[in-house]
Amino acid sequence: LRSELAPDERTLLFLRVEQELQWEEVAAVLTTQAAPVDSAAVRKRYERLKEKLRKLARERGLVE
Repeated sequence: LRSELAPDERTLLFLRVEQELQWEEVAAVLTTQAAPVDSAAVRKRYERLKEKLRKLARERGLVE
């Protein structure tokens, strides 16, 4: 399923799940000088990403 995600989605998943970073830490990693990232925005993006993964898993018959 990961191969079907956009690079920024894979990065978010990696930071949150595999690296077990807190929301503020994820936001700090994703922040650039030109584009600051808020931890609340990161949480919302993560919620949308989880829903996308659920949908993909259901479509492939991996979960009911």
